[in-house]
Amino acid sequence: VDYLEKALDLHPAPASVHYPLGMAYRGRGDRARAEAHLAQASDAGSVPPADPLMDAVASALRGAGAFEARGMEALEARDWNAAVDNLRQAVRLAPSNAVTRLNLGTALSLAGDDAGARRELLEAVRLEPRLAKAHFGLGVLAQDAEQWSDAIERFDAAIEHDGEFLDAHFALAEAMRRTGRAAD
Repeated sequence: VDYLEKALDLHPAPASVHYPLGMAYRGRGDRARAEAHLAQASDAGSVPPADPLMDAVASALRGAGAFEARGMEALEARDWNAAVDNLRQAVRLAPSNAVTRLNLGTALSLAGDDAGARRELLEAVRLEPRLAKAHFGLGVLAQDAEQWSDAIERFDAAIEHDGEFLDAHFALAEAMRRTGRAAD
C-alpha cells in the first residue's frame, strides 16, 4: 500500500496503479479504500466489489467448476494446501478435464509433492496431448531433478504445441546450455 500510494503521489494519472492498490487495501481489510481505488482502475468493470453474501453463496457451491475456482483463488493467494484440496475435489468431479489436472499438478508441485505433480501432469498430457503448459510443467520437474534429456524433450513439446510460449523457449535454451549444447 505504501509504495503504491507513493507511486500515485508521484504521478496521479495512471489508472493501472489503482487496481493493485485497491487489492492491497482489500487484503488489509480496508474495504472503503479498496472500493474507491478499484472503481478508478482502468478495468474497473471487471473487479467486483467485496460481497459477503455472494462469497457465502459461492462457498456453498459443490460443482467441479466451483472447486476449481476456489483452487485457483488459493493458488493466487499462495495457499498451496487449500489449492491442492480444492483442485483434488474438482478432479474427482471432472476426472477427464485436462486443464484441471494441469492446475492440480501445478498446485502439487508448489506444495512440494513432485511425484503427485508428475502424475497429474502426465494425466493432463494423456487427456490432451497438445496442452503445452502440461509439457512445460513436466519439463520443469525433470529439470529440477536434473533429468536434462527429459526436460529438453518436454520443453521442446511445449514449444511444438505453442510456439509463442516464451518461458518454454527460455527453459529449453537453459537446459541445452547445461548439457553442453549452448550453440543450439
